[in-house]
Amino acid sequence: MAGSFSSNLLGKMIVIERIFEYNRIMELGDRTADCADRSPLDAALDEAQQALSKMIDILEVGGLDQLDAAQKVAFWQRFESFRNRLPLVDHSLIANAEASDLSGSYCFSTVALFLVRVLQLSHGEAASRVRAAATLGPRSTMLGEKLDPVLPRLAALQRDGEVTAEKVAIVERAMDRLSRPGLDAEVVETAEQLLSDHAPALGPTDLKRFALRVVDAADPDGRNPSMISCSRTVGIWS
Repeated sequence: MAGSFSSNLLGKMIVIERIFEYNRIMELGDRTADCADRSPLDAALDEAQQALSKMIDILEVGGLDQLDAAQKVAFWQRFESFRNRLPLVDHSLIANAEASDLSGSYCFSTVALFLVRVLQLSHGEAASRVRAAATLGPRSTMLGEKLDPVLPRLAALQRDGEVTAEKVAIVERAMDRLSRPGLDAEVVETAEQLLSDHAPALGPTDLKRFALRVVDAADPDGRNPSMISCSRTVGIWS
């Protein structure tokens, strides 16, 4: 029994070592580029990392002890707003990767698969980021003319740091259900307006319930059995 256990453990360790070796061989990008070759984006990221390190240092030496209750809450809310804006960086990176076929340059068929490999993301997380970028990120025509995001109101809220990534995903999924052909464009726009107006104030659980009701009211013919309980939406558009 002990011999069998040792053999199985050794086999698993060998597999893990080979995975690590594969990851090392497949590592992409150059994190050690010469300072002379660093771009303005590299410099901006350096400054952001330095500022974050400084803030963490202050926190670790008791910086919060100098604040009263109201100041702690205000700082916490400001930091949450800062966190909420971080996906904007992903949106631009993903939009540029799509436009320049960055994933194809590294022999990946999609940007999502590229992110799984390069950033060690799960397939679900990679797909979620790509979907969010497509909905809220920068867009342009074939001629390079800039276009508004697919959901401009939600994009504006995220840019201002007023909604979390979780809330963004809730609204994005709701609006995706209203993207089928045949729906009145004005009704869909009103749905986005309602969801965007309420997203900053509602918690995730309440926002999910509200989103179900908005989708049900906007597209009653498209509801499924799980939404029947949400069908009492008289006057939601009034």
